[in-house]
Amino acid sequence: MRKYFIVSLMIVLILAGCTSATSQTITKVTPQKAMELIDSVSNLVFIDVRTYEEYQTGYAEGSVLLPLDTLEASIATIVSTKDTPILIICRSGNRSNQAALLLQKLGYTEIYDVGGILDWPYEIIRP
Repeated sequence: MRKYFIVSLMIVLILAGCTSATSQTITKVTPQKAMELIDSVSNLVFIDVRTYEEYQTGYAEGSVLLPLDTLEASIATIVSTKDTPILIICRSGNRSNQAALLLQKLGYTEIYDVGGILDWPYEIIRP
């Protein structure tokens, strides 16, 4: 009986470790929290994963365009280390979530998903 208890406990601890390790890398944030991060984290990279055409209609100040369909191939050119804080925005929140999951899969460890620019209450730069 004791043997089964120990094996069960080990399985629970392993599963708990796996779950917490992956869930800690992506944090959903409000625009207000995103702005706090932008203002306080000096090495934060703010990535807009919309298309070029969408980005040209207006973008959040400080964001860098890296469309979702090029993210995997191009992220290393913008983010030098896997522990660099990354803030992601898109149009409505769908692509930012996809991008966050992709970055997590690629091993990036500090990912913030602000959702969509449609909910961004701050200045939008219009080229």
